[in-house]
Amino acid sequence: MSPLIDDRGRLFGRVSVVDIIVLLLIVAVGAFAWGRFSGDQAQTKDYRMVLFIDRTRIPQVTEANVGDAVRDERGAVLGKIEDVVESESRIDAVDDSGNVNPEGRSTVFKDVTITIKGQAQVSGNGDITVGGSPMRAGLPLVLVGPGYSPKTVIIKASAAK
Repeated sequence: MSPLIDDRGRLFGRVSVVDIIVLLLIVAVGAFAWGRFSGDQAQTKDYRMVLFIDRTRIPQVTEANVGDAVRDERGAVLGKIEDVVESESRIDAVDDSGNVNPEGRSTVFKDVTITIKGQAQVSGNGDITVGGSPMRAGLPLVLVGPGYSPKTVIIKASAAK
C-alpha cells in the first residue's frame, strides 16, 4: 500500500476512506436541500387579472356583476369581479355585392372583458399562482360565478400595486 492509505483502509492512518465518502455524501445532500428550499419563496399578495370572453351570447353576459365572488372550475377562489366591460363583437359581414366588411357588428354576440381582484401566491420573479394553477396571459380559464360559468382567456395577470 501507499503511505497515504494504510493496510486497514485509513487515510494517513487516522480516518477511514469510507467515512470520508459518507461525510461528503451527507454534505452534498445538505447543500442540495438548502439550495432547493431556501430559494425564491412566494408570498400572498393582492393581484389583478383581466379575462376576455369572445363572442358570447347576450343573456350570459348580463350574469356577471361587479362584486361577485368567483372561482375557477377546480374551486380555487380567484377573487371578486372589479369591472365588467361589454362591447359588440366584430364580425366579417358580406354585403350584397360580395365584399367583406371586417367592421361589421353582431347583434347577437358580445365580447366581455372582466377584471378580477384577489389574493394569490406571487413569486419574486412575478409568477402568479392561485390554488396551485398558474395565471399567465394566454391560458384558458373557466370562470365560475353565481349562475354562470363561461370559458375565458387570461389577458393579463399582475401583482396589484
